[in-house]
Amino acid sequence: MNSVYEDTKRFGDKKVSTKHAIAILAKNHIKVDEDEATTILNFLYMVAKVHGHTPGRRCVQKSFSGN
Repeated sequence: MNSVYEDTKRFGDKKVSTKHAIAILAKNHIKVDEDEATTILNFLYMVAKVHGHTPGRRCVQKSFSGN
């Protein structure tokens, strides 16, 4: 399988809406408004993109065959 983070181009199109982020955070008793949710999402996308560009730090999914 390919790495989850090798192709960081897909992070350009942000697929998590601010309303969805607010709902996810609310499930964990974290209350944020739309501006705060946007800031959090921008930060997380930036971290994901930077992590994908870090040399030697790729998360590779390996197949596991159980006995």
